Amino acid sequence: MRGTVVIARAFGGTALVRRVWEAANGLIYLSTDAEFEKLQAGTEALPPIGFPAGDVFVYEADAINANGSVNWRRLKQWKPYKVVTASER
Repeated sequence: MRGTVVIARAFGGTALVRRVWEAANGLIYLSTDAEFEKLQAGTEALPPIGFPAGDVFVYEADAINANGSVNWRRLKQWKPYKVVTASER
């Protein structure tokens, strides 16, 4: 889950391509590639921003048109998943 590229619907319907940091309490915390790398490295970084889960979608390379518009109905909502280890089965 951490590091997955997604499309987020921001204020005014603006599409943002971001990376998932974590999911908690109905929010998906996202960051830019640059801030994600800093967070991964443990260096000073801007904190991830929480988006409502309903505003985060599976990334599709051709989803954002040249003019920046997006057909939001076409996209699938992104769902967090948990990796289950052998000891948790």
